[in-house]
Amino acid sequence: MVMALGVRAEAAAQLPGESVFSGKGNIRSEFLAKTSEDVRRSLADWNVAVNRADPKVLKSLVVADLFLGPLEGWLVKGPEALDSLAAYFPRIAGYSVTTLDFDASGSIAYVYAAVRYQYSTPKGHDYRDVEATIVLLQRGDVWKIRSYVERPRPEVRIP
Repeated sequence: MVMALGVRAEAAAQLPGESVFSGKGNIRSEFLAKTSEDVRRSLADWNVAVNRADPKVLKSLVVADLFLGPLEGWLVKGPEALDSLAAYFPRIAGYSVTTLDFDASGSIAYVYAAVRYQYSTPKGHDYRDVEATIVLLQRGDVWKIRSYVERPRPEVRIP
C-alpha cells in the first residue's frame, strides 16, 4: 500500500503543467493577484480624482497618449484627450467604478467595469449607469490609464 501511494503521488507530480498552472505557487495566479491589487489602487485614485474634479491629478493618472471615449460618443487621443479630462470630468459627481472582469499580461491590464455617476448637462442632471473598458499600462510600479471608453449598459429583459 505504501508503494501504491508513492506511485500515485509520484504520478500526480509528473502531470504536465501541474506545478506551473494550477494550485499554490502558480506564477500566473500570483502575477494576476498582485497586478489586480495594484490596478485596484490606481482605479481607487482615479475614482477620487474624478469626484474631486482635479484635472492635475487626473492627468497624473493617465499616459500622455490617452485614448478617451465617454458615453457622448466622441473619441480623442493624446493631448486633446488630456485637455478633455479638464473639461469633461468636472461635470461628473458621485462617480464609482466596479470591476466586473480583469485580465493582465506583462505591463498591460484590462478592466471591464460597471460605472455609475451623475453628469451635469445644461438641462439638468443625467444619472448614468454605463459599462467601461479601461486599459492600463504599467509605468515603473504604477499603473496608468491608457484607454477609457464608456458605452451604455444593455437592458436585461427577463421574459
